[in-house]
Amino acid sequence: MDLTHFDRVLKEECGLDPAKLLVVGVSGGPDSLCLMDSLFRLGYRLLVVHFDHRLRPESVVDAQMVLQEAEKRSLPFILGSMDVAELAGREKLSIEEAARIARYRFLFQAASEHQAQAVAVGHTADDQVETVLMHFLRGSGLSGLKGMTWTVILPLWNNSIPLVRPLLSCWREDTERYCRERNLRPVIDATNADVSYFRNRLRHELIPYLQQYNPQVKEVIQRNALALAGDYEVLEELKKRVWSECLVEQEKGHIILRLALVRRQPTGLQRWIVRQAIGTLRPGLRDIDFDTVLRAVEFIHNPARSKSIDLAQHISIFCDGTELWFLDQRVLLRRSDWLRLDQQEPLELLVPGRVTLSAEWVIEAEYYREPFDYLAALRSDPYQALVDAGSISLPLIVHKTYPGARFEPLGMPGKRMKMSDFWVNVGLSRMARADWPLVSSLGVIIWVPGYRPAHAVRITDETKLAIHLRVRKEKLNE
Repeated sequence: MDLTHFDRVLKEECGLDPAKLLVVGVSGGPDSLCLMDSLFRLGYRLLVVHFDHRLRPESVVDAQMVLQEAEKRSLPFILGSMDVAELAGREKLSIEEAARIARYRFLFQAASEHQAQAVAVGHTADDQVETVLMHFLRGSGLSGLKGMTWTVILPLWNNSIPLVRPLLSCWREDTERYCRERNLRPVIDATNADVSYFRNRLRHELIPYLQQYNPQVKEVIQRNALALAGDYEVLEELKKRVWSECLVEQEKGHIILRLALVRRQPTGLQRWIVRQAIGTLRPGLRDIDFDTVLRAVEFIHNPARSKSIDLAQHISIFCDGTELWFLDQRVLLRRSDWLRLDQQEPLELLVPGRVTLSAEWVIEAEYYREPFDYLAALRSDPYQALVDAGSISLPLIVHKTYPGARFEPLGMPGKRMKMSDFWVNVGLSRMARADWPLVSSLGVIIWVPGYRPAHAVRITDETKLAIHLRVRKEKLNE
């Protein structure tokens, strides 16, 4: 390996500073040993991190070997371990994916705790070829076919510390030759020959088969990935503009887009928008297959009767009028946990009386005479309210919001604000707003359950008779 060229890659492609701490992940194989030794020879400040997946009995010996190599160079060493097989079973993941998650989680935890500039791993050009083939076979788009990059931020583990791959232009045979020349003795992981793993089948079966058609197939795939990476950079600027124009709201658990604008985009951009939305909601969800993307695009143009479909691993989409929603059901509260009114038509609420809002929620009203001893306690419970009976005409009406609806919140006399502005101010999710019940008298909203009553119906010194309003959960179907 030409260390002069490698040093240029480290500084220009990976953006590394030799004076700043760098976490280097070392498995003990030829790639990671070559990476650690090369960085050491170039004078980089290193923290050597080894992660034991506990998948092989000899993994303890591997960890000891890496420790010895670090000690030879007087480099600090950290060891992490986890029963990856148990993690895979618990989270219903493949062994490969569970190992990757556990390993990166530990690497970035170490980098964060020690304020490292980056995490360096020993991915080579062979890994790049295998990765591109994996993405191709799974039907990923351009972002997958461009393969890995020199440096990348992985938000699932850290929003500021990058992962860098300084060996990305080196072939595996180059790192093996380096180890021989430097008298390094890498460990041989027996699982690398196990073709029950997808990547190993590509390495030992598919690539040799393709080489029968073109002996230079790996170089061809690598060059194509480089070319596509360049195209990807150009398209990224267009995508950012389109995403900004289509985006209505982005929160943890959901993304809202302008349906008409999404529909007007070229098909390729629509597919990218789907991938972007899913990837934003679930950064750890990898290799979204092409069929899933096609189903989403078809739904965008021809929504199902239910206005909603499930895509993959708890990600769903639905159309809400002019808006397109992407939802991560694992993050969102279940809709039954939101206060809501199921019926479209307004309901009369007598005093005393009670109205069923949904399968779980009811609203009740009763008269309450002075003294109003527990008024202060009610103010700390937004699901109850006391309002001045003399300021109200019966029956009360329970209804959903409507265009142009306005509300004068308690403590804001004379300020009748749009309900849309009120929702924004209190931070209620857009998904919950459409079905949230409101209580009105003669067309004036007097209470927003869960928040506050209107200023005009507040309890005053002149109030003699009040109405106690309360919403509560009740399992009506049990």
